[in-house]
Amino acid sequence: MPQEAKWAKHAKPGPYVTNLHPDDEKKFQSWVKENKIPWKESPTSDYDMRGFWKASSSGTPYAKRDPQTKHFPDTWKTPYHETFSNESKYALPTAGHWEGEKFVPPQNTDEIAGQERLTAEKALGHEQEPAKVPTPAPLQHEFSKVPYSAAAPKKEKSKSEMEKSLDWAAQQRKVAESQ
Repeated sequence: MPQEAKWAKHAKPGPYVTNLHPDDEKKFQSWVKENKIPWKESPTSDYDMRGFWKASSSGTPYAKRDPQTKHFPDTWKTPYHETFSNESKYALPTAGHWEGEKFVPPQNTDEIAGQERLTAEKALGHEQEPAKVPTPAPLQHEFSKVPYSAAAPKKEKSKSEMEKSLDWAAQQRKVAESQ
C-alpha cells in the first residue's frame, strides 16, 4: 500500500493517474523514452505524466512544457509533489497556491511546522513554556439570545434542486476525468 501523500488533505481522492488505451500506452512509453522524460512509474508518482501526454497529444493549449526550464504545468501534479497547488486537476480549493514564483503552502502547514519545531525543541531540551493567555469571557449581544433557527431559517432544497446539484457534480467529475 502506498504511503499517504504529503498534501492528501488538500487533494481529491486518488488514484492520481490517467488510464490509457493499450495503443496509447505504447505511444506514451515511446514518448517518455525518446524525449528522456524524467519520470518513473510509481504508485506515489508526483506527476501524472500520462495525463500530460494525453492532453498534449490531443492539442490542449495549456499542456505544454516550458522550453527554457523544461518544467511541466502544475495541472497534472499529484499530492505527492512538493509544490502541489490549486492549479492541479487533483487539488481541492484548500491546496497551496503560487504568488508569482513563490509557492505558498496550505495554511495548516504552519501549524504542523510549529508542532514539529516544538517536538524538536523538546528532544534537544530547549522546550519553552507556552505563554499563559487569559481566556476572554464570552461576548453577550442581544441577538445572541435569539435561537439560531429563528434568526436564520434553513431553506430546504426541493428534490428537483438536489437532483440538479447531483447532475452538475457528476458532469464536473466527467469533465475532470476526461482531461
